Amino acid sequence: MAFYIVGLCNQLKFHFVQFNNDTLLAGVGEGQALIMVGYISIVVGLNGALETFVSRNYAAGNLEACGQYLNRAKLVNFVLAIPFFFVCLFAE
Repeated sequence: MAFYIVGLCNQLKFHFVQFNNDTLLAGVGEGQALIMVGYISIVVGLNGALETFVSRNYAAGNLEACGQYLNRAKLVNFVLAIPFFFVCLFAE
């Protein structure tokens, strides 16, 4: 979801440059920076930790723990996406 939003922001920047609207261009740039720092960096870090835990339990043959870690990561990523969804939804 976040990569879709970043792609959309990149397309919006292209359109705002064509219209010579510096204020809108600055707003889209700040919004994209917020998403990159506040959401994507956290999610990438959490998924890196997930990779470590799942690979360790898979090597030990503990497939149930692999599934638990995966489902917990899905929940955490979804909960982290909710505030950024509303920020993007109500952005002017």
